[in-house]
Amino acid sequence: MPKRVLVGVLNWGLGHASRSIPVILALQKKGIEPLLAGDGQALSLLKHNFPQLAHVELPSYGIRYGRSGQLITALMRQLPSILKAIRREQVLIQKLVKEQGIQGIISDNRYGLYHDQVPTAFICHQLSVIPPWGEQLLRKQLYNYHLSWINRFDYCWIPDFPGEHNLSGTLSHLYPLPPAARFAGPLSHFHQLPSKDPASQLPEGFHAELVAVLSGPEPQRSMLEAIIRKQAEHIDQSVLLVKGKPGDQYRFQPLERVNVVPYLLGADLRRVLAAASIVISRSGYSSLMDYATLGLKRVGLIPTPGQSEQLYLAQNAEELRIAPFMQQKHLVIKELIKRTQEYNGFVATPPGGYLNQVIEEFISRIN
Repeated sequence: MPKRVLVGVLNWGLGHASRSIPVILALQKKGIEPLLAGDGQALSLLKHNFPQLAHVELPSYGIRYGRSGQLITALMRQLPSILKAIRREQVLIQKLVKEQGIQGIISDNRYGLYHDQVPTAFICHQLSVIPPWGEQLLRKQLYNYHLSWINRFDYCWIPDFPGEHNLSGTLSHLYPLPPAARFAGPLSHFHQLPSKDPASQLPEGFHAELVAVLSGPEPQRSMLEAIIRKQAEHIDQSVLLVKGKPGDQYRFQPLERVNVVPYLLGADLRRVLAAASIVISRSGYSSLMDYATLGLKRVGLIPTPGQSEQLYLAQNAEELRIAPFMQQKHLVIKELIKRTQEYNGFVATPPGGYLNQVIEEFISRIN
């Protein structure tokens, strides 16, 4: 019987699920049987990529994102319900370990998936949370509070490189790391994909000069979609709008000036990104890891309003002359496209052996 490891992902956009794909593939190569766990669109993405694997539904954290974009205010207001979901998650994992024969747990930002009888790993690039007001003292307090949760796990896998050649900057490199921290290298599902998806529904030879990739929580995702749709009608380049909604029925929709698709996965997404002249998207960390994997040279970033982490990552990319960014409320796509010519783009980042090392160490703990 193969050893069984539960892989649980947070349903916050698609990034946590997409970056867990190389982890799942690495487990399978080691003869491990992954059990998928999550909720909402994140779980749908994993089920789409691994239809042969069993899955379980986890309690939803139910994070609601206000139209004002004040994420920290929304999170503080919803903290009691989030903590309640984490407690339900903890009760459920105790039951699942016993009934499903789970011998290990890998959690991407699901704080209740720890257990004292099996090895556990927590995937997180943002150990140091950035407060919206920027006070350094508050940031250190948030870091210590965050560590109190992370330390419930045996390992903390940081999806980045150690040292100065990294993508996450001060999010993971500001304070001394806990003993359980391990660098897993950037995690992108583009690392291990076939060159062509046999189930592709894109038209043969399809190519778009400008690809706009949407992601993240509602209603901000839909608000950005409306802005891009309106402005894309006045752009000279051919445009593909990837809506980032894997729960929708797949239908390629050619419009007069813009092609629209609800989602693209795997090889299809890699193909259109690699062939595009320009890519614009959110500055979520998983997206940056994907772009570094592909070595994209002209990228424009639009941080989600109210998310201090995405704003920092966009500012960091601009300071490093990788890619420019523009705030959503001031977005002028033509101007953002023009600015991408002044930046160097991403340097292609090979995966290295970091992920294999942390997987080997983790498996060695399984009875």
